[in-house]
Amino acid sequence: HDIDGNVSINTGPTFGYMDLGSAQISVGADWNSSTMTVYPGTGTVTFDAGDTGNTITSWNQTFNDVIFNNASGGWILQDGMNVSDEFTMTDTAAAGIDLNGYMLTVGGDVDLDSDGTLFADHSTIVVKGNWTAELNAFEQGVSTVMFAGTDPNNTITTNGDTFYNFSIN
Repeated sequence: HDIDGNVSINTGPTFGYMDLGSAQISVGADWNSSTMTVYPGTGTVTFDAGDTGNTITSWNQTFNDVIFNNASGGWILQDGMNVSDEFTMTDTAAAGIDLNGYMLTVGGDVDLDSDGTLFADHSTIVVKGNWTAELNAFEQGVSTVMFAGTDPNNTITTNGDTFYNFSIN
């Protein structure tokens, strides 16, 4: 499904639910699921807006796989984001992905391409899989990256980018 505009799931004073199942969804603007329970399923949500300033309000709910992919796009979290599998940034504008001080928890791998930037200032990132970041794809600011995977074969590849606070649990 390709949604060129906003995804805004507001059901008023009562809560509803949305099951993403195995859907492949592309979102071309804001995401707001603040009054909805979202079941992540096994699908992928691709944020591919062609402008900056797009907001993501997920109410700390979980996505399965998330991809950010548009050379003209930029996104700002409005609350924490949970990704049960893969978090991938393939392309963004200079505004990149701004965690805005919120927590990002990734149950699988984080893959950051140098054609975008993940801004983590004042945020905590928990990664349970591999970390692969090309040079200049990660702006740590005053952030914490915690590696909490249980697989002894997980890897951390920074290609010269640095962490502010770093821990392996």
